[in-house]
Amino acid sequence: MANICLNYLEIAGPKAVIKTLYQVMTREDNPMLFGYLRPEPDYSKTEVLPTFPQVSGIQPVTTDHSWYDWRLQNWGTTQELSEEMRFDFHYEEGFPDYAAVKGCFETEGTLPRQAVQYFADANPGVKIQLFYYESELGFCGIYDTDGDSKHFSVSGKSSSEVKAIVPQQLQDIFNIVEDIEEAEASDED
Repeated sequence: MANICLNYLEIAGPKAVIKTLYQVMTREDNPMLFGYLRPEPDYSKTEVLPTFPQVSGIQPVTTDHSWYDWRLQNWGTTQELSEEMRFDFHYEEGFPDYAAVKGCFETEGTLPRQAVQYFADANPGVKIQLFYYESELGFCGIYDTDGDSKHFSVSGKSSSEVKAIVPQQLQDIFNIVEDIEEAEASDED
């Protein structure tokens, strides 16, 4: 089983753009997030190079497997958001033409950095912050499409060390310090 990366997403911008995104990602029939942020190509017409050429060689990936490499390269994760991986998303309206979507979801192993950056670049006025925590591999951070991103390694660190280096907002979203304190307590037993 893949490692699970917890994500908390905040997308804000023009109301029309954000409202459409919210409707797509919360619809009951085929909810979608990453495929909307960055649509997949027609794989029968798109050449996809392998993500790890040192392992598989430099030849283009066959059509049967190209979706995996394309998604990893262009979304940052291989699985589309599913009902089981999506938690509490909510929509907020602000000023006359401003709205935001906020919510939690899981991805397998990595964060969807490329998908959120593509969407922000393609939609003027959209700002995205992606908070993430992967407890098994011990990393967390804040990915900001405006470029103010921070990444922290918490692997092998004590709860007091984590408390000193990880911003409070990130600690609060994922209960990172409490998670590490629980691991420390179980190690003492």
